[in-house]
Amino acid sequence: MTAQTPVLPEGLAALCLSRGLPLIELCIGVPFAALTRAAARIQNEVLQAELIATVHRGDALATALLAA
Repeated sequence: MTAQTPVLPEGLAALCLSRGLPLIELCIGVPFAALTRAAARIQNEVLQAELIATVHRGDALATALLAA
């Protein structure tokens, strides 16, 4: 938040929630680059978990086909 916007605008949280958008409130001292890095790390972890699950399913399918 800043001196120009010291509080979250009314209705913003509800609007973000209704649209499925994330909303975080940080103090002005948090660099935007730090937020971007943290979000990228989280997104990377999610994508990596999805990829690993896909590989495991492929391995299970291959094993099942070979056993048949």
